Amino acid sequence: MATVLVVDDDPQITKPLARLLKMEGYDVYCAANAIMAMAQALHHEPDIILLDVAMPPMDGLTFLFLLRDKPFGRTVPVIVVSGQEDESTMRRARNLGVNDYLIKSQYKTRDLLALIRQYCPPCAEAVAATGANDTSEVEAEEEEEEEESASSS
Repeated sequence: MATVLVVDDDPQITKPLARLLKMEGYDVYCAANAIMAMAQALHHEPDIILLDVAMPPMDGLTFLFLLRDKPFGRTVPVIVVSGQEDESTMRRARNLGVNDYLIKSQYKTRDLLALIRQYCPPCAEAVAATGANDTSEVEAEEEEEEEESASSS
């Protein structure tokens, strides 16, 4: 089964994302900071990492810099999912070999899932067992949020 490491210090992001990824047929590990992420990455060697940048005590890109020094860490695909959208941070991420950079307030869940599938397809047996790839529930929630947001403006 393909493994995803979700690194973010906000449980309101990690918990629903982990649940969704499990429904999609992935094995999911979460880390609330970069130190925990390093331990998880070295122990589980995930197939892909979803990484936030702004986390205490060590930011996500420093974690990635250290991970890239490990044999396993040199090639693992990384998608940054961050609220930081300044050019300096994005350039630093590109220099560390980040595959994609998504801004938290600007991406759709289905877009993130498509990127994850691109770099790391779920195991076919797991998809069949969980009934995954039915993201209609997630898409419906996103549409509701967009409608609420539009009506409150």
